[in-house]
Amino acid sequence: MNHFKRIQFKHLWLWLLFIIVALPLRAVEAPLWPELANLPLSQRVHTGTLTNGLHYLLVNNKTPEQAVIVRMRVDVGSVMETDAEQGLVHLLEHMAFSGSTGLAAGEMIPTLQRLGLSFGADTNAVTEFQQTVYQFNLPSNSQDKVDTALFLMREIAGNLLLDPAFIEREKAVVLSELRERSSADLENYRHQLAFLMPQTVLSQRFPVGEATSIKNANREKLLSLYQRFYTPSRTTLIVVGDIDVGSIEQKIKQQFTDWQAAPQAAGVKAQSIGMVQAKAAVEASAFFDPSLQTSVSLGLLKPQTPKPDTIALREQDILLELAHGILYRRLESQLLHSQGLYGVNLQIGHEYDIAYGTQMTLGTQENNWQQGIALLEQTLRQALEFGFSQQEIDQQLKRMHKGYQLNAAGSNTIHSLNIAESLVSAVASRRVPVEPEWQLALFEKLMPSITPQKLQQLFKQTWDGTPYLYLTNNKPIDNIEKQLLAAYAESQKQAVKAPETKAIAEFAYSQFGEPGQIVADQRDAATGIRKLQFANGVRLNLKPTDFNQGVTLVSLNIGFGEVPFPELDGLSYLFNSAFVQGGLGLHDWDSLRDIFAGQDISVSLSLREQSFGGEISTNAAELRTQLGVLTAYLVDPGMEKQAEQLFREQVIAEQQSIHSNPQLEFSNQFARIAHNGDKRYGYGNPEEILKRQFTELAPSFHSAVQQGAIELAIVGDFEEDKAIAEVAQTLGAIARQQLPKGQTIVPVFPKVPAQISLIHYGQVDMAALAQVWPTTDMSNLREQVGLGLLEQVLSILLTENVREKAGASYSPSAFSYNDLNPTGYGYLGLFSVTTKSMLPEVAQYYAAAVKQVQAPAGISEDLLNRARQPVLEWMQMAPQSNNFWLDLASTAQSQPDRFAGFNQRLALVKQITPAELSQLALKYLKDNKRLTIETLPAPVTAQ
Repeated sequence: MNHFKRIQFKHLWLWLLFIIVALPLRAVEAPLWPELANLPLSQRVHTGTLTNGLHYLLVNNKTPEQAVIVRMRVDVGSVMETDAEQGLVHLLEHMAFSGSTGLAAGEMIPTLQRLGLSFGADTNAVTEFQQTVYQFNLPSNSQDKVDTALFLMREIAGNLLLDPAFIEREKAVVLSELRERSSADLENYRHQLAFLMPQTVLSQRFPVGEATSIKNANREKLLSLYQRFYTPSRTTLIVVGDIDVGSIEQKIKQQFTDWQAAPQAAGVKAQSIGMVQAKAAVEASAFFDPSLQTSVSLGLLKPQTPKPDTIALREQDILLELAHGILYRRLESQLLHSQGLYGVNLQIGHEYDIAYGTQMTLGTQENNWQQGIALLEQTLRQALEFGFSQQEIDQQLKRMHKGYQLNAAGSNTIHSLNIAESLVSAVASRRVPVEPEWQLALFEKLMPSITPQKLQQLFKQTWDGTPYLYLTNNKPIDNIEKQLLAAYAESQKQAVKAPETKAIAEFAYSQFGEPGQIVADQRDAATGIRKLQFANGVRLNLKPTDFNQGVTLVSLNIGFGEVPFPELDGLSYLFNSAFVQGGLGLHDWDSLRDIFAGQDISVSLSLREQSFGGEISTNAAELRTQLGVLTAYLVDPGMEKQAEQLFREQVIAEQQSIHSNPQLEFSNQFARIAHNGDKRYGYGNPEEILKRQFTELAPSFHSAVQQGAIELAIVGDFEEDKAIAEVAQTLGAIARQQLPKGQTIVPVFPKVPAQISLIHYGQVDMAALAQVWPTTDMSNLREQVGLGLLEQVLSILLTENVREKAGASYSPSAFSYNDLNPTGYGYLGLFSVTTKSMLPEVAQYYAAAVKQVQAPAGISEDLLNRARQPVLEWMQMAPQSNNFWLDLASTAQSQPDRFAGFNQRLALVKQITPAELSQLALKYLKDNKRLTIETLPAPVTAQ
């Protein structure tokens, strides 16, 4: 079904948003963390510095086995550019993949693909305001792959050719990226930076750059940047994974010791980002664009000098997270009882080493922003005047404590990718990487000393200053700054009182009947999955693993009963967005969040192709509680009117943004188009969506619970017998009468050939082109594998031609789907975002790619190998993850042959020939079977 967000109440401590990592505007000098005497550097991190100044961080980590993650962080970002260089640090990052003294131009990406790294997912780079990071994710720790990765990083570091011809080609690619990334959201952010930090260069130094500077770029300018800033002392190399640390250290020394900074780097001075000044009076600003949703913010930005990473700083951060987490909960609780308001966000943190920011934001309807200001101002003033109750503190401490406990419990099985990314962040922010156990101990030591008085005092200090107001709206408003200030002043006249303390109930759903009786119990020899069935028809599939300590994953599928899910516009959207938020019969949504504060409990339910269902993460100690909550949602869902109302507020608000660019418009509409207009898919008519009610979906849901096939899977760190007993007490205990076969949805592809035009209301020159062909389901494994490889081949051809050769699109791609059920349904498609004027050229490249793959010799062995190897590496690594086994276990009884099918596909990936792919292309990619979807800009008058 459509993939809308799933509402959860897991980890409700404050989501802290740091707009950008704060780091120094100078080359990092050894040691990376001079405050080590105060904080204990993680013992798993091996650090070193070469004589030339290059730092390296190495971690031996076997989650997953064999995988190796390589990162190279260079201390240069867009803020170091001059006015004439805007975007050139980013362009230089692109040129890193376009030839060096040791590798021919255009060979880096193919070389990595032959090693099993897919472009984008495993091979990438990112340029930010203050850093550039190169990324290789190696699927294997074989010596050739590791050696090649280090060699390529060394080539990027100091041996780039910067060939003028390739510079011209890459300029077109970067300009296409600039077109795709340009948006009202980006300009709103630029405007906000200019308002909040007018004495900094930030609003004039976005990493993506400016078109004029990029067009005027040449080898001389790029070489100047390269020689000034790509130096050993500015570079940190990070290698994490299944490695021998000593061996990798020797390889780094062999590859990088001879790298010396260019003479031009010697005169580079530390560049100032600018400064932030405290506001003398409340100020207001606004940004208007037809594609933006309305939101209003109240915040405070205070000048701050960089602080060393110390225990005292960490404790202060904990206290600030605690206080603002309570503030967030107060705001969140009021949304369910407010009209015209629909979302809350709270941001706190250090910004660019020059300021500390706090900001509260509410989403509002177009004419309700005054109400939003009042709620923000009065909630903040209430906290400043009356502080926080002990109950609120205890509840928030529970939430935070659980987070630290979960991190510590899984510290021995942290994924190598997460460790590598955290080390990049640690270097950038100069935060010492410490062990999760140490963080937990610090938190637990601090907890007893936290009092309401202490917390209120720090909160007052943090908000001691002159705030600002900021409005985002879809329509201009006359004298908006004065109106914002007037609304703020009017709110200040209203008295506030201490918040009422409400009792926290016990969870009312502890018993669901007599424990269910097991009527079948067997273990699959091939997968190790234990498959059980209860007398009420509930199926249970168990797969204990040791991939992630302290983590237990649960999947629930509820097949339809005799009542099908209605084909009504927006009904699936209502279920996916608001059903869980509708609470339970005996507990509303807000009460549930209080009841389960400090517990690893969540609910995720959505409408799928043939069922209701969802996946959640918990732990073995709380599995019984988690299963109880899921069961309560099945037998006594609340479906409260407040959740319906909040859903409608969101639908009304998002009308300004869902058509804001061609990608989003296509994404919202394609599912319905690809299912021949079936209203259970895609977005639909907003007027109809606003009519939807829970009463329209309730019969189908209740029928599914009572009569449908229920299949539950539990994967991860748990004890089988204990889990079986807990399922018996919950899902296995409910009274139900399962039907032999419930309702099913048979997907139907639209009649082809056909051409459809969609309209977006974003940039007037942007468009998108999709071409899609119907294929088939997964019944024929050889065809399904071949179609998957054909998708990869087409993606490579589009990248090489539409992106690199023509510069017509930044991220063209192929995509496909094959139904798991024997319905004959599937498709293969091509998609690119481009300009309206370049649509015909992109269509020609599509036709050329299709013609090439259909030709007898159009797919070379090397091209197929570049497409095949990343797929092969992924398939070989997949069984090392809980998510892989959860996917298999979720249907281990209803579709017992999937693991055998996976192994067959693994063998077939190695066997498929270029000739077979060409035959598939001839069979399916026919002109008279093509669905063409153009997404065009609305006429200027309509916008």
